Amino acid sequence: MNRYVITRDKFMSMKERNKLLKCCKKESDIDLQHDGKTWCTKYMIIHLALNSGLRVSEIAALKIMDLHLTGKENFLVVRRGKRGNKRDVYLDDQTVEHLKAYIGIRKNTWEESVTPEAPLFAGR
Repeated sequence: MNRYVITRDKFMSMKERNKLLKCCKKESDIDLQHDGKTWCTKYMIIHLALNSGLRVSEIAALKIMDLHLTGKENFLVVRRGKRGNKRDVYLDDQTVEHLKAYIGIRKNTWEESVTPEAPLFAGR
């Protein structure tokens, strides 16, 4: 039986992680200047993935109502995680600020719905 073994080489170094985020931020800033959405959304997804440990399917299923960003403890709710389990994922301050800014851009710049039932990341 061939087992998948998690080793250190399967992870990004902090240098690689920071380089990826810096590149995404740069592209996002350029995109926003030209009314683009693609890189702004990619940057938010990558930032969230790197800082939360969420699976792709969990990120894709997030709705605005799953975010709890106003309290002392900021977190999001994964409604159907691995094995269908529900869990809370706590977020650092930088990710919280980025999520708030992203939602603000969606509402004010792109004029997209940010109602509680709206998906956090709309698309295919």
